[in-house]
Amino acid sequence: MDYEYILNIVRSIIAIVCFFEKTHLKEIYYDPYAKRQALQGSR
Repeated sequence: MDYEYILNIVRSIIAIVCFFEKTHLKEIYYDPYAKRQALQGSR
């Protein structure tokens, strides 16, 4: 499978990504624009 195709599928499924260090939240990643583009099939 093409890398861009897989990345587009992942972006359309996952809305929020949280990064933890042990039990402490370090970063939250949320990009609604990228998700909307992925759902529309754009790259």
